[in-house]
Amino acid sequence: MHSIAFVLLPTDVRDIRKTTESLLAPYDTELEVQPYKSYFPDSVRNYWAEKLGTEDLQTIANRLRLEANGKWETLIDDVGIYEISTHNPRGRFDYWRAAQLFEPKLAVPQVGEDLSRSLCLVSQLPRGENIPYSLITPEGDWFCANDFGVKPIYDFKGQSHLNREANARWEDEVHKLLARYANHLVFALDVHS
Repeated sequence: MHSIAFVLLPTDVRDIRKTTESLLAPYDTELEVQPYKSYFPDSVRNYWAEKLGTEDLQTIANRLRLEANGKWETLIDDVGIYEISTHNPRGRFDYWRAAQLFEPKLAVPQVGEDLSRSLCLVSQLPRGENIPYSLITPEGDWFCANDFGVKPIYDFKGQSHLNREANARWEDEVHKLLARYANHLVFALDVHS
């Protein structure tokens, strides 16, 4: 899925791309992390319990192992069924590129490429427009519409009855964050997840 993310940067940033790469690095889905237990959600366990007609965790774990064609080992402990994973649990994207959203208004020094259509001062964003799907603060905190209950459905105006309340919560949070960082740059990205 492609979506728009706003990365908020100080106006005195020296290298926009390098700073952005640094802020986004912890959220790269391709980032391999130390092995950890990744538990299967209850919905998966419940689905297989119903399909197999049993609540026995070992039977369900064995079936999950078969479904994975040996790609992972399913294990059981007191919490539930899990696999050992090295996938980034904080992963939110696999690649990004500058999004060409804005009319060029800023004379910001660039390194090697023209990002003028991807940059805007936060104070120049029209209120109520340009609501991104994700927003990353200068401290590296990633806020996402999903975290506020917005479901990624193909209703690009965000007016689906399923998403109205969630979109309103998300838009309110975006406005608060933009107000908090009013003296910063917005670097608009097209991120893929």
